[in-house]
Amino acid sequence: MQKLSLATSMLWSWLETWIDQEGGVHSYVVYHHRDNLKILSSDTWTQSTCILGLLGLHRASGEKKWLLQAKRLSAYLANSYIKSIHVFRNSNFDRKPLGQPALEGNALPSYALLETSKLLGGSEEYELFTETARDNIANFLLKNWDESTGAFKSIYHGGYAHIHNKNSLTIMAILSLLDMEESNEALMNKALRTGEFIVNRQVKSGVFEGAYPYADNDTNFRTTYSLITSLGLLELYQRIDKMLFLESVEKALQHLASFVDKETGLICHVHKAGYPQWILDTFLLLMVAKKLLKFGRQVPINIGQILNGLLNRQYPTGAFPLSIGFEDLWFKKRLPSRPEIKRWRDLLPVPALNSWILWAISELLPKGTSLPSSSKSFPFVLLTDAEETEGPFRITEYEDQLVFEKLPENRVVAIFRKRAELADLCLIKERGDYWKTIDSIMRYPEPLRKLILTVPYRFFNTRKRESKLIDL
Repeated sequence: MQKLSLATSMLWSWLETWIDQEGGVHSYVVYHHRDNLKILSSDTWTQSTCILGLLGLHRASGEKKWLLQAKRLSAYLANSYIKSIHVFRNSNFDRKPLGQPALEGNALPSYALLETSKLLGGSEEYELFTETARDNIANFLLKNWDESTGAFKSIYHGGYAHIHNKNSLTIMAILSLLDMEESNEALMNKALRTGEFIVNRQVKSGVFEGAYPYADNDTNFRTTYSLITSLGLLELYQRIDKMLFLESVEKALQHLASFVDKETGLICHVHKAGYPQWILDTFLLLMVAKKLLKFGRQVPINIGQILNGLLNRQYPTGAFPLSIGFEDLWFKKRLPSRPEIKRWRDLLPVPALNSWILWAISELLPKGTSLPSSSKSFPFVLLTDAEETEGPFRITEYEDQLVFEKLPENRVVAIFRKRAELADLCLIKERGDYWKTIDSIMRYPEPLRKLILTVPYRFFNTRKRESKLIDL
């Protein structure tokens, strides 16, 4: 466990370089569907999971310094709460600063504040954190309750849907509040019904048996979200001891385990064998597996072997890369998975995802762990390959900033100061301009959607054929 302890200390040491004086954890966004590189301000997705990771370090080591750090970051969350509209600032992490407040982006910070409060006793911060979370749950989360389905709704492609990972995090926030309040039957009933709703939508047969759809009964499956969904169901099982929820997560893990690559030790991000393979997803897989073991269940993976492989991928700075074989969620032909090359999105360490890794890794530490101090290793250089329309790049990370240079001319194309609100320079093309178009298209029935989405490819293929004829 010495290797794991050191890796944990190194990861936290790296994340600290992104934290400003007020306790805000900064991050750009590189995600499967979107980049948001120019906005670095703290968001609830990153902030909350850092807090939960610190609480995990406190529980594992018994050291008060981790709780004090969690309290500091929690104070930032509470102080950035917008009480007039009952939401946390930047609660839609990939569309900050002006995105629609998200269900999960509010459930997660409320959960983090309540979990911190449990360890603080009757202090001034205890009152601030609990009242903030209580207000958010009562006046935002519960306002999204859909009585007709027995779950919480979210805006999704121009309409509403019941998104399972978001519902799962909402369950966790509600259960955490119930730990601190007198019996609230109505609130417990909502958590229970939401869990049952998720289990009822779990795939019962076929290739995807055991999978949780992204929303309702759709056919989108993402490993990250299936594992986050599992976390809420396990919390519900722990609370009410209903085997339905434990057995559901067992089935999900059995399904997901078949997608772990024996060569790389990583799991595919999209419920299949192959690529893209995400570091975060693999850590979450271990987190869920470890929880199942605590409940006395068997797991179909070798946790120690996979963990050892993951730790070998950690950079000298303490950060973890994003993936192998990165691909765009919607336009796979535009940015396809190519594991044979080093895309900059594969290699770039993203604080928003590393904060989730901190939470996952803290849950893998045994009680009584001693966390050593770690030294920082900067500057650190990453060299990426040429891609379809960009690169290659040299990415140099310093303690206070990251610099992208276009090779071979050594031209600086991006400068990210880690504790800044905005990038100093960003000439890198971001994915996301097409997102509003996708929102519009997704309102149509699936056959029509597919037809619309193939039009650009047909157009470009026609142009290519015409170009070849001209050359002849």
